[in-house]
Amino acid sequence: MLLYRSFVVGLLGACCLLLAARPRPEVRLIAQAPPAAVTEPATIVDVSAEITPLALAQLLHVPPGAQVFASGASWTYSDTFVARTENLAPMFAQHMPERGSFIELTVDGRRVLVLAH
Repeated sequence: MLLYRSFVVGLLGACCLLLAARPRPEVRLIAQAPPAAVTEPATIVDVSAEITPLALAQLLHVPPGAQVFASGASWTYSDTFVARTENLAPMFAQHMPERGSFIELTVDGRRVLVLAH
């Protein structure tokens, strides 16, 4: 019992020393908050699941020479140079969204979410 009390008193003393030796917190008030990064909200396109790949590519209005990244539930597509909108149609033909699914696109830094219903 004497050994147990000595051990507990030693731990209590060590805790008190640690509390006494901890540094004081310093609070600084910043007059002006740093500017937050302004992000453009995503464009959401709601389409029918029966839309054709060419019609979907034309609906998105992808400019000539755009950089396109696309992804779905289990695939990813990347093209650094899209000459025309019709160049996206083969990609959409392979990965057309089914009812209740989506395609997430990034076209020249602009986010576009295509939802199929």
